[in-house]
Amino acid sequence: LGEELRRAGANEEAIDVCQTGLARHPGYLSARVTLARALLELGQLDDAHVELSVVVENAPDNLAAIRGLAEIHQRRGELGDALHYYR
Repeated sequence: LGEELRRAGANEEAIDVCQTGLARHPGYLSARVTLARALLELGQLDDAHVELSVVVENAPDNLAAIRGLAEIHQRRGELGDALHYYR
């Protein structure tokens, strides 16, 4: 549901849904990625970074999380760090 809301542009609702789900199932990494994407859309880079870092710690090969971290660093102007993740 969170991903569908995010895709429809209802990012605040997607955040609420994901946070509610994660309160019950904190290990659900896909929900964390969706939450981070919605946070990114709202410009909440620090919060998105926290969520994506949790995902990468638990699933180092998660491409969506890696790309998200690269995007955060790029938006911040941290191009060296962004390049690291893009590679």
